[in-house]
Amino acid sequence: MKKYLIGMIAVIVVVGVAGVASVGAATNIGNGANSWNKAKEITNTQTQVGQYNYASQFNDVGVNQNSGGNKANKNTGGNIYLGSTGDATVEVGIENNANSNSAAVLGCGCQAGSYAANVQNGADSHNKAIVKNNNSTIVNQSNVAYQSNIVSSNQNTGNNSANKNTNGNVNVTSGDASTTVAISNNANVNQAIVGSGL
Repeated sequence: MKKYLIGMIAVIVVVGVAGVASVGAATNIGNGANSWNKAKEITNTQTQVGQYNYASQFNDVGVNQNSGGNKANKNTGGNIYLGSTGDATVEVGIENNANSNSAAVLGCGCQAGSYAANVQNGADSHNKAIVKNNNSTIVNQSNVAYQSNIVSSNQNTGNNSANKNTNGNVNVTSGDASTTVAISNNANVNQAIVGSGL
């Protein structure tokens, strides 16, 4: 009995990005009468994560077993018993694992708090306060996997001979031949978690 465990490759990448900017504010405070005032704050935040994997796996397993080819020839007198030549049993197991990405982006890297205020401005003044926060998160995960498995099994329990024997019984028994092949290919698993609720 023969067992094979071949080709285990795993690529795991974990990226964590976290950031918090200071408090943003747009304020008009203490401006004079009849004035025109505008306060504006724009914040742009972008987080990018890139993960790329390539795997090439090739398994070639060849098994040859021979318990046959036994001979009992040209015997004189007595019985000939060429008993069971034995079983030929093969078990082949192949497991391939490749390309696993895990990305965790913590938070958004954006303003902890933003506010707009018009306070204590003069009579008949015109005040405008604007706050805009633009936040984006981009996660790119790409996997390429090539997996090839070749299993060949050659078994022989026969080709036994008992020829030209004189004065006796001849009994020839060959064993069993069996092959079991189990192949598991796993590739290209991506996981991405974006947000602060981890």
